[in-house]
Amino acid sequence: MLAGVSIKFIMRIIYFLFNICMTHLIPLVADAQHNLSIVAGENIAVAETAYGKVRGYVHKGVHRFKGIPYGSAARFMLAEKPTPLD
Repeated sequence: MLAGVSIKFIMRIIYFLFNICMTHLIPLVADAQHNLSIVAGENIAVAETAYGKVRGYVHKGVHRFKGIPYGSAARFMLAEKPTPLD
């Protein structure tokens, strides 16, 4: 045992740490596990760009846009403007 540290003090520290875990950490993990749905639709996760609208979806509260084309360019040349999106 540590010199000068009582069992009662150690038990209070353990109790304190346990309460922090139960009141703060576990609800955050539980909430993240329950929000696993994917939300998609015509007016959900739509971003307006200079070349048109981009549609995506929402997964775990994060807006995700996939399949967006990059600009194209020949080697050592300036990039060309992308074609307008539909």
